[in-house]
Amino acid sequence: MAKKLPEKLLPRSVSEGIKLFEAGRVAHGFKASEKFDVLGEGNRYPPKAIAALATREQEGWLPKPADFSAGAGSKCFRLLREAGFRVVPKPGVNPFKVGSKYTRKEVGQNIGTNDDMSGGAWATGYRQYSDVEAGIEGWFFLFANVGDSGRTGHDYVNNWLNESDFSWQAKGPTTVEQPQIQKMLGGKFPVLLFTRDDSRSPFTYHGEVSKVSHEETTPVAVVWRAGDVMTGGQLGSNKDIEHGDLSFAGENKRAETNQRVGHAKFAKSVLANFENRCCVTGISERELLVASHIVPWSENTESRLDPANGLCLSAMVDRLFDRGFISFTDDLEIIVKSGDYSNGLRQLLDKLEGVKAQSPVATHVSTAYLAEHRKANGF
Repeated sequence: MAKKLPEKLLPRSVSEGIKLFEAGRVAHGFKASEKFDVLGEGNRYPPKAIAALATREQEGWLPKPADFSAGAGSKCFRLLREAGFRVVPKPGVNPFKVGSKYTRKEVGQNIGTNDDMSGGAWATGYRQYSDVEAGIEGWFFLFANVGDSGRTGHDYVNNWLNESDFSWQAKGPTTVEQPQIQKMLGGKFPVLLFTRDDSRSPFTYHGEVSKVSHEETTPVAVVWRAGDVMTGGQLGSNKDIEHGDLSFAGENKRAETNQRVGHAKFAKSVLANFENRCCVTGISERELLVASHIVPWSENTESRLDPANGLCLSAMVDRLFDRGFISFTDDLEIIVKSGDYSNGLRQLLDKLEGVKAQSPVATHVSTAYLAEHRKANGF
């Protein structure tokens, strides 16, 4: 019969659990975490394993992987948080599922913040959030009421224009010149859209959205485009998006549609070239894989749809590659950019440096694109 986790984990017990995990002397049987980490001693650890080892230290018995579950709303995560330890998403991983519903509190639990989600900046309709320790860099959280004036009584005239385009109005006397609006519209930071039809209901998550157009009115009005992100939950990088309904009028819209359909074909070809496995880690779970552009989509139109400009990478490796922390030699060996990094990132980069990508990568990648990536990122 499965045993339950205790009703409380002492901070000392969790610290001892981390030490046991580091030492590797206990065969705990837990796999590496996929979406979340618990932070401790400047490093990241799998939450279930740490909760189990902490229980062993405190209660004298070791839970099995099947004895309990983990996740943003789980008892496992709650116990770790109540013991004073933060549980956060893995770097670059989107912890939200398109179509699922979240309260503001649950949004906070997913990103591991201790902020009061019911008031302050979080209650104003949009909020940019950064957390260096958690690996969250400037994500915009956009909370919008549709067909409901909201608790403030103000009607922001938000509505869906079609299945993918959302018309949104910013708060109060906003102008396009304001720094926060410029950041939101600039495309550098991910914008995550949450909507609801009733101010007393949870929000539905629609994914990371991109700007279609904006009006320089007061308040600022924006049309955002939502879709199924093809990058396995990875945020703020190559936006390989495929829409279900793209029957827009006009030549410009049709051209944009063709580009986005091409994105999906590119992603499919790249993943097939690598037999649906990350060429660095060997991970084969589709939701964790990214069809990563070597030369970014925005910088070279000729390379956009060329499968030879693609690598199949896991989300975290793609994030490091896209941000220029790592690159590849012509022989597909990982090289690391020197820099003053945190201990956790330094350890990760040290493990990756010199690793050679697994076959069949060499037959599918252009060395010219690799050289361009190295040059663009200062290698």
